[in-house]
Amino acid sequence: MTPALAEKIKLLVYEGATVVGSPPEKSPGLSGFPGCDEQVKTTA
Repeated sequence: MTPALAEKIKLLVYEGATVVGSPPEKSPGLSGFPGCDEQVKTTA
């Protein structure tokens, strides 16, 4: 999951959405590596 998508899902949860599943552990790309992986973990 990309950091931008993680932020969007975080916003949806804040607005009342229910999310089911395991939280992501890594970002699929290398853009911003390794910081993007940490950002995804923090957001999740």
